[in-house]
Amino acid sequence: MALSAMDSRLCSFLFMDRTLRLGMNKHDKVIRAVHQGGDRLLMTVRGHELYSDQPVEDGGEDTAATPTEIFLAGLAGCVAFYAERFLRRNGLATDGLAVTCDYAWAENPHRVGEVNLAIEAPTLSAEKREAFTRVVEHCTLHHTLQRPPQVNLKVLAPEAVSSP
Repeated sequence: MALSAMDSRLCSFLFMDRTLRLGMNKHDKVIRAVHQGGDRLLMTVRGHELYSDQPVEDGGEDTAATPTEIFLAGLAGCVAFYAERFLRRNGLATDGLAVTCDYAWAENPHRVGEVNLAIEAPTLSAEKREAFTRVVEHCTLHHTLQRPPQVNLKVLAPEAVSSP
């Protein structure tokens, strides 16, 4: 069920109040995912909105990419950004630049087990290929996967209400 505009503003206010009480401030990097009904989520990032869902065969309505697909799309986008910057800074056209990502699952625990990225850079010369490869390997998400961050999970539940 979608929130009304008033409910949405109230939730945002309560989130910001809780954020400030937890010691975060407006300069921290905050991404928020809010349940929208079914398996659909609304994620907000610096005022931008992304949606996720699950495929029909997994119980969703397939109205958007899954969170895992968004994660991998972010990796492909990060590599593409570094590739684009390299090409422009070296006076090469970005026409036809594309990054394709495919992946395979691993189990125990269930996770992405392998990621393959193919970069199409039609204007890249053979002489610049090695430097190009070094640059795109410095993509922030590529580094993050190579040196995983510490992930801290904190469950915020309503305070217990005492019975009379």
